[in-house]
Amino acid sequence: MISAEFVITLLLSAMAPQQPAAPPPAGSSVSRNFTGILTDTQHASCGVEVSKAVPKGACPPNFGTTTFGLVLPDGKNVKFDEAGNARVMDALRKSKRASGALFSYWRTGKATTAVRARAVGTLTSDTLNLEAIQID
Repeated sequence: MISAEFVITLLLSAMAPQQPAAPPPAGSSVSRNFTGILTDTQHASCGVEVSKAVPKGACPPNFGTTTFGLVLPDGKNVKFDEAGNARVMDALRKSKRASGALFSYWRTGKATTAVRARAVGTLTSDTLNLEAIQID
């Protein structure tokens, strides 16, 4: 049988105001989810031919890209760690839409489609230690 004290304690705890959990600081060792536009971190400012695919001052990935980054919705640029770059290349190969965007950019010299990605990892300074990535 449930005691009256237990029921009262349960009700009081349910009625107490809940504090929302604060997001972990950017340099913390907690894995977080990130979304954004995939970029080539070796090159900068590719010009108006790519204006629809990446923010100004960035370049879209191409078949020769070996170091990748992500432009977050707030405009911040993060780059992936070495192991993360390998994961990105593998994910690009598996995504028909992203492969099509890369092929179109290679064929025409114009990038019209942003390659969007969802990543899970730990952010240290401006480097994302990537655990998983999904290319949309």
